[in-house]
Amino acid sequence: MNVQDAHQSLLAFSGQNAGIGISIELIERLINEQLQRLSGHFSQLESNQRFKNALKVTFTGDFDTTGLKFKFVNVFNPSDANEFFPQVQVGGLKLKIKGFLEQKQVVEIEVDYSEINGIIQLIDKHIKIALFNEVHNETNFIKIWENDVVLKQFFENAPYNFVLDDWNQLVVYFKATSLFSGRDIAEAFIDSLRLPDIFKTFIGIKFGENAKLGADHSGNLLMFTADSSINFNNCPTFNATGRTQVNSVSKVKNIDNVYTIGNAPKNSNLIVETTIDQSSQTLHYPVEDNIEKTETGDIFLFTPINLLRVNFDVVKPSVTASDSGSFGPVYWHYSLTAAVKSLNLELSSSWPIEFKLSLPTEVTGQAGAGIKIGCIRYEALGAMFDGQVDPFDISFKIYLDWGSKQIVFISKIEEIKGHDFNFRTFPDLSFPISNIVDSILAKASENVITEQAGKILNVTRIPIANLDLINRFATLDNTLAGASDGLGNVTMGVKFKNKLKYS
Repeated sequence: MNVQDAHQSLLAFSGQNAGIGISIELIERLINEQLQRLSGHFSQLESNQRFKNALKVTFTGDFDTTGLKFKFVNVFNPSDANEFFPQVQVGGLKLKIKGFLEQKQVVEIEVDYSEINGIIQLIDKHIKIALFNEVHNETNFIKIWENDVVLKQFFENAPYNFVLDDWNQLVVYFKATSLFSGRDIAEAFIDSLRLPDIFKTFIGIKFGENAKLGADHSGNLLMFTADSSINFNNCPTFNATGRTQVNSVSKVKNIDNVYTIGNAPKNSNLIVETTIDQSSQTLHYPVEDNIEKTETGDIFLFTPINLLRVNFDVVKPSVTASDSGSFGPVYWHYSLTAAVKSLNLELSSSWPIEFKLSLPTEVTGQAGAGIKIGCIRYEALGAMFDGQVDPFDISFKIYLDWGSKQIVFISKIEEIKGHDFNFRTFPDLSFPISNIVDSILAKASENVITEQAGKILNVTRIPIANLDLINRFATLDNTLAGASDGLGNVTMGVKFKNKLKYS
């Protein structure tokens, strides 16, 4: 199915929640494979009732799928249009049954299934299909003995000694088989259809209450949605911890001179700025492979941008940190609180599908220092400081990790800068704080940037779909389908190789 069409249908159906779509092509494949399995087993099946209580009867069946047609439909409650359930409707199936008596073929029966309707249900978070109703007709009944003299004589001679009444009874026997076994055959292949466990496949989404199933208006897409959230409990696909390096410099307020940390003039009103070192690996995506795009897919995941925005609030609670150290006899310590001021998420690229997450952060803290002479510590007066980390921008995109058969989020630092880190009570600071003020501020700003960047990068590097579960079911194509809209809602999908088409 075209991914853009799937996107529009899932957007209308799912609203502010995530949604899953299954294309009718997948059902076609399932049904065709099931018919092939049935055909393989529908050979020389022995009847549980012998003819005239003595003669062995067996059957062989062949399915003709050249005229198969499929679609999804919603069946509505005529009293309440808000109540409905989806069905898969199959038409155009033909079955040719060969009937054998004492291992001799005696009849050939053609059965035409104009309708086989399966109701689609959600049971314990598994999508299952069960036979709802079927319509079949016998379109041809060939009595082979009427044109085969040898066969007719075989049964009219000893030990069988058939007479006209025996042949008539044989016709009734096989017509009853055609009439009463038709539904059993339809039920056998509908009930045995097995869909892949799509809830285990899309491991990046938690689906909760208020689940619903439905079909789109075209009949080409089965859709599921429920109250949903992002599953941030997954381990990051590419761990970012400890891979961000930063550089800090100090400046005297209202003066353009830049100093390295530790070499700024003492007793000056210093401001510290911190930036990402250009050698940091986290400035780049952990993988740079191009993803081949396809316009069609078999299974889709719809993710509204508001779902991402709401769930990325996981990074908004205040972060507290502390550190301490010494420079020779001078020791120092600080504690801080870093709080995200606002969260903004926007779609920055339609392909590859890429987002920019902006999290400007405000930092407040307090620091102290002292000097150790012999065994005695002399503590100087502590002071309050603050600063800003703005911009704090992380870019992440949807990536198909073919090696692990996963759709994942991967991320990088787009831009992060710490600035205006300064002591509010400065320059009225006594020794030794005034001697190491830029060192304390640099440590604090670097701590915020590296810790917060690592946390957010790990959050934005989680698996969304485990395609290995689907790959066991059918061979996947090494491509990714993707569609987005102006609001930033996205749909991603994968397709199977060698899909079978029917006219």
